[in-house]
Amino acid sequence: HVKRHSFPTRRSSDLDGAMRDFLRSLDTRVHTVWTARPGLRDLSVAKVLADEFAFVRTVVRLEAVIRSTGYGPRRVQVSLSADGVVERQKWVEVPAEGNATVTFEVTPPRVGRYLYEVGVPVQDDEAVASNNTRGFVIRVIRDKIRVLQVAGAPAWDVRALRAMLEENPNVDLISFFILRTRDDIQLVSDDEMSLIPFPTRELFEEQLPSFDVIVLQNFEFLPYGLGDYLDNIRSYVEGGGGMAMLGGDMSFSSGGYHGTPVAAALPVELHEPWGSAPLVDTTRFRPELTEAGKSHPVTALRYDPADNQAAWSALPELEGVNRVVGAKPDATVLAVHPRLRTARGQPMPVIIAGDYGQGRTLAVTTDSLWRYGFVAAGRAGDDGRAYSKLWENAIRWLIQDPDLRNLHVDSDAVEYAPRSTVRLTARLLGRDYQPLAKGKVELAWARGADPRTAVPVGKTMLTVGDDGTGSHDLTGLSPGVYRITASATVAGRALTAGDIFLVRDSSVELEEPAGVPATLDLISSSTGGRALGPVSTLPSDLAFDLPRVVRVDQRADVELWSRPGLLFLALLLLGLEWLLRQRSGYL
Repeated sequence: HVKRHSFPTRRSSDLDGAMRDFLRSLDTRVHTVWTARPGLRDLSVAKVLADEFAFVRTVVRLEAVIRSTGYGPRRVQVSLSADGVVERQKWVEVPAEGNATVTFEVTPPRVGRYLYEVGVPVQDDEAVASNNTRGFVIRVIRDKIRVLQVAGAPAWDVRALRAMLEENPNVDLISFFILRTRDDIQLVSDDEMSLIPFPTRELFEEQLPSFDVIVLQNFEFLPYGLGDYLDNIRSYVEGGGGMAMLGGDMSFSSGGYHGTPVAAALPVELHEPWGSAPLVDTTRFRPELTEAGKSHPVTALRYDPADNQAAWSALPELEGVNRVVGAKPDATVLAVHPRLRTARGQPMPVIIAGDYGQGRTLAVTTDSLWRYGFVAAGRAGDDGRAYSKLWENAIRWLIQDPDLRNLHVDSDAVEYAPRSTVRLTARLLGRDYQPLAKGKVELAWARGADPRTAVPVGKTMLTVGDDGTGSHDLTGLSPGVYRITASATVAGRALTAGDIFLVRDSSVELEEPAGVPATLDLISSSTGGRALGPVSTLPSDLAFDLPRVVRVDQRADVELWSRPGLLFLALLLLGLEWLLRQRSGYL
């Protein structure tokens, strides 16, 4: 009998351990025959070097190896795509019958899983087209939350926020306080001043993408030459960043932000600074939560809506508020002024949350939130934690912390081998962010790198347990990229969540379709065989080893307890153990 074995094609000068063990197990010499078709041409993405984990808003370096087979030297355009959309393109010189390396750099804007694909154009005479792209998934995690705080002048609210952020070990804080402007009268030159110039370009051009949240706190941009960089802030938020603007006499309309790119990202509409409408009200007030604010992650000081309402009612009064035209149509008003009204007759918003592009913005139209910490702590039975809790919630919401979502879905890995079992786990939380027992979650999975053209494969309805979690196993998936969509309804609100994973094609022939004669030489030489090359008939003098025959003449079955001596020894040992335990007091 003759067995045919397919070995991986390799360019290395030696065989790996697994192949050597397999050849040794054959216990015979192996003769090799070259059967590859000559003239094969192929251009492929042979390898992608990328870490499985990366940090959010941190540059990730990717390296791709482009392999040419059967072609002469040529210039090839290599593209990097994210979710089916080309983000980067580079030209690389690929040598004849060789490899070339191209490097890309990306900055993931949020926590989660990202699908990237490196691809090269398909040539007209290529042998294999499916190896011209190679996908991979990067799991993006968070190291520390980088916060940029820019304040117009020292104040109680500025001091309270800075102190709270500095005490948080998970926050990396950069604070700048503007103590003077270009218009301030000074008797010495700038070089002799002890205070450094405001690093406008460094902060809002070079370092801006590295921050998770920027806080503009009672900050007037015109005196510091920041006008040229406001569009950078808007683009930063649109690309996935978080921004908060707090009130004060140099904020919102009073700071000249009307009509600026920053105003476009804010969740409120601003008054014209030259209009007749008052821009600031200085009376004291106690904000009232809206229906959305009673359960929103930002204003959730307590889990239960009734307890949360009671906690807000017990807080001290605030002082002063910036007037705005109103909240934008797609924004969510969380707290309002109890007396003031907008020109539209609606309650004046105080805390407003909104989405802008892929990022989030928060507007707080007062500069007296510090009273929730300092003043409240002076009361009996109040520890002043409401201020810290409010800002911890706000920052987590601004950075889109996955733990603040009511619906989660995850696969147990980012990449699977063919025919592997994929376990999907869904977690459902109620509006109070507690596990929603026996809730219904619909899971659907589609195949495709581009979410717009992904082909639906299947779906199922999942009932979560008492802990709010449930799982479903997928089997028999063909190679490709799979997108998972989870859907549920909580308190009448539709929720969705997604995940992504990759089933890798393990075919060696797709990775390197051209044969490698050196591998056949290594196989034959390591087993004492002959490398015959491209022959059509086997030589007559080819040596074969006769199979080793093992004959079984007798067979005997021996019962374990067929020997009385062995049984007696076992009983004796058990008896001695019982006696020792009794004497030791354990019985």
